Amino acid sequence: MAIRAAFAKQKRVHLVLKGYRTGWPFPMARLDHSTGSPAMAKGGTGDILTGIIAGFLAQFPREPEQAIAAAVYLHGLSGEIGAAELGDKCVIATDLLRYLPAAMEQCAYVPDGV
Repeated sequence: MAIRAAFAKQKRVHLVLKGYRTGWPFPMARLDHSTGSPAMAKGGTGDILTGIIAGFLAQFPREPEQAIAAAVYLHGLSGEIGAAELGDKCVIATDLLRYLPAAMEQCAYVPDGV
């Protein structure tokens, strides 16, 4: 990972390393998260991740690190929720989209008194 982090820093790029637990070395720091499931080790899940990242970057272009971090976290959480409901072997890439709203709901901030 150190070589990839050095590459990201040198090239000043955001590099997402897709795995069942995805990591991303940012130009100035390396961040990890703890969501994901072996159920996501299937064709097409990286394409879903790319789409979620693109959507978040389009909405938050001035906050790329936060947008990418949120996308990667929610992608993994969607996989966890799908695996819990369907089982690791039955999750397919498009199921991640089906469980994305539930993942977002789990992360939603609800102010006191609402």
